[in-house]
Amino acid sequence: LLGPEIYVTAALLGSASYIGLQSLSLTAALAMPVAMALAFVLRASAILFDLRLPKYDPQR
Repeated sequence: LLGPEIYVTAALLGSASYIGLQSLSLTAALAMPVAMALAFVLRASAILFDLRLPKYDPQR
């Protein structure tokens, strides 16, 4: 879960964007696909371009 892969970050982006779009009075039918697309694009980009988050090093 705390590894360098970007999957939790993508899920958080999707969740936060859904909540944000809902607070802007978008319907769930519109907010959900937009949020899912954002999460998918981030995760797919991470896979395609080998993007990773920095690892936590407790020794530092």
